Amino acid sequence: MKRILPLIAGLVFVLLLAWGLVTVHPGVPDPAAVTPAPAAAPSPSPAPAPPKPTPAPAAETAEEGDALEAEPEPTPEPTPEPKPHYSIPEGSVLAPLANPANFLSVPVGEAKRVEEVVAKARESGLLGADEALAFSAALPFNTGSHYEDIQCYCDETILAIIWKQIEDGNTLTCLEVKVADASQFRRKLTGDGYDKPSDYLSNLDRSTNAVVSMNADFYNFRDYGVLVYDGKLLKAKDQRYQYHNDVDYRFYNCLDNCYITRSGDMLFTYFGEAFTWDELQQFVTDNDIAFSLSFGPVLVDNYQTQYHYDGWYPVAEVNTGYSRAGLGQLGERHYLYISLNHSNEKEARWTMMRFAEFFQSCGVRCAYAFDGGQTSEIIFNHQIYNYIDRNSERWVSDMIYFGTALPEEMWNYG
Repeated sequence: MKRILPLIAGLVFVLLLAWGLVTVHPGVPDPAAVTPAPAAAPSPSPAPAPPKPTPAPAAETAEEGDALEAEPEPTPEPTPEPKPHYSIPEGSVLAPLANPANFLSVPVGEAKRVEEVVAKARESGLLGADEALAFSAALPFNTGSHYEDIQCYCDETILAIIWKQIEDGNTLTCLEVKVADASQFRRKLTGDGYDKPSDYLSNLDRSTNAVVSMNADFYNFRDYGVLVYDGKLLKAKDQRYQYHNDVDYRFYNCLDNCYITRSGDMLFTYFGEAFTWDELQQFVTDNDIAFSLSFGPVLVDNYQTQYHYDGWYPVAEVNTGYSRAGLGQLGERHYLYISLNHSNEKEARWTMMRFAEFFQSCGVRCAYAFDGGQTSEIIFNHQIYNYIDRNSERWVSDMIYFGTALPEEMWNYG
């Protein structure tokens, strides 16, 4: 009986298992002995979200119903293209051809028309907005015999104005020039070399495309003075010239000498100032001298007239009334050339000191005298403008001139 009871209990368990009332897992003890699993731990609460930032108050509160428009970003200013700069190449024997359309002839009675040309030079930047001119429409222009219209030339690189005016009863021919680059102020020797045969200024002028040209120092007519050409020292003779006022003058320093730098400035050495060839060569190098002019004397330096010639100077008839020619510098690459000639109607009666005083009255920084008399000649647009003594050109060995730097293919520029 004891063996039958366990069999009956096993049979009952098998029937219950078949009905799905009991689940048996492998390795799990009898259901009666299974310990119930503990309740699962509660899930952790999520971390609170960080607070949203409070927006900054608007600079202006929009009216109710108005939409806030985004402020447009400023349009950047366009970068201006650099203005081209023109110059005459080193070693060139002539300037570019000037544009015939840029020459203007103005009767003296309409002198105010020249202001339109000056305005053009200011607009292009060639002439500074506040840069003063020696020319004025109110000048006492010559209207007698040997009358000439006021002549002008202007492009982006050069402004040139030439006129005749009456001072002390004498006729002055005045030329004012402003250039954009110092290479436009040039010297030419006949044959483009040292010690060549002389020629007429009008022939030299036509060979250079000059806007305006004038006589220089006639270097080949005399042994004294200094000659620098194309940056090279060619002449400075150290032989004795004359002993005067306790000074042993040599050929190289018996005159005031004028030097034009490659930046277009006028520099001077004074007569009696001693230096060796090597020292002069160093002076040329240190100051970047382009060329020299030897006649003189110096008329104005540092805005002051010069009185140093004390009654003696080897050339130029300094203390008597005579025809005069000279060049002054008003400012940076800004020049004033003046010629006072004998003529049939007006006899030139200016001493060198009176000439210097007139230059100073024009506001020049410095000024220097050139060979006057029959040598003094100015050619504008390839035409002789001033009256020449004896009404006849003289053979010369050199000239100075101003030309445009604007290439012919740029005539319609801007």
